[in-house]
Amino acid sequence: MQNEKIRYPNKHEMEKCYPNLEYEIEELKPSLVFLLGKQVGTFVLGKFSEKIVSLQDDFNYEIFSFNGVTYVPIHHPSYILVYKRKNILDYIKGIQSLFEVSLSLSFTE
Repeated sequence: MQNEKIRYPNKHEMEKCYPNLEYEIEELKPSLVFLLGKQVGTFVLGKFSEKIVSLQDDFNYEIFSFNGVTYVPIHHPSYILVYKRKNILDYIKGIQSLFEVSLSLSFTE
């Protein structure tokens, strides 16, 4: 963080890291992947579709599924700490609800 502002990753950095993410998903086979931040969410989901991520301040997050993996773009924790500190509990509740939804989906499959 520079001058109390968050430094966002640029497209070149994300392109360099993406093969590592692909490898980790292939090796670890997670059912749920959180994409931290709007830029990363838009970048990764863009590999599967033309979707642009919109992160709402109510912390109700959209879920996307591709190739048997559920991807959930969420606010980056550092964004919450710097810009939305008063909403930390709502942020945590929003993420908790995603785990509950994920668990209920895994039991129905």
